[in-house]
Amino acid sequence: MKKKYDQIAFDKITRKGYPSIEKGYGRKLITALLIILFVVVFPFDEHSNGIAAVEVSGNHSAIFPGQRPSMPFDLSGYIEVPYASELNPSGGEMTIEAWIKPNADNRNETIVGNGWKSSYWFGLEGNGQLRFTPYGSAGLVDSVGTIQAGVWNHVAVTYDGTTRNFYLNGVHDSQSNAKPGNIVPASPGQFLGIGFDREDTFVPNYFGGLIDNVRIWNAVRNGAQIKDNMFTPFSSPQPGLISEWHLDGSGNDPIGGHDGVIKGQIAFTNEGAIPHDVPIPAIITTPILDGICNTTTEYAGGTQVTVDGTSVWLMRTSDDLWICFDDLRVDSIRALVFLDVDFTRRDPAHSEHLLLGIWNNDTIGAWKGSGVGPYVGTNSTDGKWDGKFLVCCGDFPTYRAEYRISRDLIKGWHHAVGLALGKSGADFNFADLWPALAENNLPSTWSRTLGSIVSYIPIAVR
Repeated sequence: MKKKYDQIAFDKITRKGYPSIEKGYGRKLITALLIILFVVVFPFDEHSNGIAAVEVSGNHSAIFPGQRPSMPFDLSGYIEVPYASELNPSGGEMTIEAWIKPNADNRNETIVGNGWKSSYWFGLEGNGQLRFTPYGSAGLVDSVGTIQAGVWNHVAVTYDGTTRNFYLNGVHDSQSNAKPGNIVPASPGQFLGIGFDREDTFVPNYFGGLIDNVRIWNAVRNGAQIKDNMFTPFSSPQPGLISEWHLDGSGNDPIGGHDGVIKGQIAFTNEGAIPHDVPIPAIITTPILDGICNTTTEYAGGTQVTVDGTSVWLMRTSDDLWICFDDLRVDSIRALVFLDVDFTRRDPAHSEHLLLGIWNNDTIGAWKGSGVGPYVGTNSTDGKWDGKFLVCCGDFPTYRAEYRISRDLIKGWHHAVGLALGKSGADFNFADLWPALAENNLPSTWSRTLGSIVSYIPIAVR
């Protein structure tokens, strides 16, 4: 493998918007037994504090098409939550939270709608600002800051009858005392919409993009509560929490039982803002470093995460950590792995923080943090990792990248390690990163993995 230590200085990388190999029945049986062992011995159980267990390789968000009903084909989609008195307070306090990854930032779109003309509504204004009303269209007030299209944004609004507070990605954005008034309930029998509002028949308010983990509280949450729990899914009652829709394959609400009904063209995907911290399972089967992410044999039972539409599989053997990017798409010319081996979480990236890259010309390179911003080349990882970029096959090829990272480089499997994954095109200062809100030179924003991450407890981004 040709190594490539070019003079590119990786400065802060921003986030942007989005054949089966048979090895015999014996190998399949061993793999199946290992999967069963992993699930039985290391279950993703729920904790006594009500944090929900997450099946990492399952679905984590809902895909909303963003289309209005039209003839001859209805391509619209939303989630309909039947009327419930708990969701229709008269007066009182409220907090609404959600993770969103909108396709655009110039559309008036609903996140949660209980009737924008007559009740409460939370969504996006046409310039990308958040917008909220507690009592209909006369009460609409906007945030100061704006969301980003094509990336995950955590959005929240609180209201106490007088004051609105908007939050973006766990940070307080703005406060307004304009247009005070009581929260007004919907008429009995009227449904609440996720990704749609039933009273908006004129504006194309159907949400387009991904939505993950929607919550409604009957209390005002403060900034620390919002930030510290935005990566934490709940599965049992919390003080003030009325409903939480995980959107991990259904519209169910495990908190209040206000289950949503899927309407139209809603689909679900592995890509999500949650989970933030993931386990990497131990597998006996050792892959071949060939750029093939074979999930029926080599990576069966591995952890799956998604980097802006690209599935990435993670597993480890006794000797190596394996990471495989499956279908990087034609505009991605390199795969990126960021490691905080000692889990120092020091910002900006220091010399203990590593960046390992694989190019589409099948060359590799390694960098370390400088402590001041840009990454600098390093040969300290020589002989401790390797990679393969594979372009295959025909008129519509797929682009894959596979990593083999030695246990020596990771320093073993029993301590916490910081991890971020990415892919980039020709612009080296612009990349898609996982997990949500990750930035390449801020190790505190990376995922936590290995160590005690079996039934994981997410860490809030600092």
